[in-house]
Amino acid sequence: MVVQPEADDLATADQERLAEDLRILYVALTRACHACWLGMGVMGKVTKKDGEITKLHQSGVGYILKGGEMILTADLPSILAELKGDCNAIAVTELPNLSLENAAPEPENQILLPARTFTGEIPKDWRITSYSGILTGAAMPDAGTNTQISFKEPAVDSPNSPAQDQLQEATGEESLSLAVTSEGRSIHTFARGPEPGTFLHDILEWAARTGFDRVARETKDTREKVKILCVRRGWDSWSDVLSDWLIEFIQTPLSLHKASMTLSDLGSNLCRAEMEFLFAAHQVDIRDLDRLVTDAVLPDIVRPVLRPDRVNGMLKGFIDLMFCFDDRYFVLDYKSNYLGEGRDAYGQDAMARAMVEHRYDLQYLLYILALHRLLKARLQDYDYERDVGGAIYLFLRGVDKFGQGVYMDKPPAALINKLDNLFKVSQKGERHDAPC
Repeated sequence: MVVQPEADDLATADQERLAEDLRILYVALTRACHACWLGMGVMGKVTKKDGEITKLHQSGVGYILKGGEMILTADLPSILAELKGDCNAIAVTELPNLSLENAAPEPENQILLPARTFTGEIPKDWRITSYSGILTGAAMPDAGTNTQISFKEPAVDSPNSPAQDQLQEATGEESLSLAVTSEGRSIHTFARGPEPGTFLHDILEWAARTGFDRVARETKDTREKVKILCVRRGWDSWSDVLSDWLIEFIQTPLSLHKASMTLSDLGSNLCRAEMEFLFAAHQVDIRDLDRLVTDAVLPDIVRPVLRPDRVNGMLKGFIDLMFCFDDRYFVLDYKSNYLGEGRDAYGQDAMARAMVEHRYDLQYLLYILALHRLLKARLQDYDYERDVGGAIYLFLRGVDKFGQGVYMDKPPAALINKLDNLFKVSQKGERHDAPC
């Protein structure tokens, strides 16, 4: 609950309100046995030169009709007529004039035929899962259940659960004790575990939505925002430390192949925080998926093996950040893992071990696959080699200008195409288009 909501908080609440309206609309329209009547009127009418405008577009049904654009009163009949098209099962009629008499139903025009009998098959194993769902039960080879990753899949996968990723980032030191002297406070001594990790993610999500460039430029507002967030969590004494860290972090140079950039180069129009993806998975054999990933990413390092299973349904996830730089698209993930004291502990070898130990190798390949499918659908002359920059993992406690804390990889196009085909081909060998 936000006691003093800001503009972003109000916008988020309105999006959630619209999502609930759409859910209720879906339920209402799909539960009727024989027929469904939907009354549609003008809400919040205001007269202007170009006609009478309404607030209909802010409702669930209005969003379906015009995608959130303003609906003029005069345009509503034509919009409904276009929706109906040549469908005989839909009728658009005006309400009768107001009267004190009881309304009488119109006579039936035709005799309804018997309802059809459903003869299809409903798959029992169809489900929506996620990276964390696939990872459930993974264990080191020949080590038994005692070395399984300490993460349990929820009854229903919830890919954007705040603590989902952080549960894997915990290093056994879950204590939230902040009994650190002011002289000893730094990003390295900040509390570890799910809650602090989620908190750092929240700060960076806010920075992305605001625009990293603006956050770096308007430092007074940035410090005030971080202070507010710290007070809400009871970390008042860490406000200055985390403000300093954030401002330095987003201005730290990142080497991206042949180019260099900072997050502060990105305005809100060049990046998307918490980008959601959802695509079909047709009887995907987890063992085949595991072999593809393990053989291609850091093959010499032993890692937990995924449990034998099949994924049939949809794969869902949220990418911490997707951004465009130098005409290439990147996926970026923040990791709050504690690898040791000081930035020297966040070298490439240490990060590589952490990447496979927590199976982030699987995570970022799924993210790249989602990006690949999105760009293939949106860019007319899409080319993976030219348009995709790769995956960047920032270990938040160790990032510096010398490359510490920055793990980057661009999987070869052949590997992404194999993954793409793996998720498209069903058990019977039938191909399916599965848009992102």
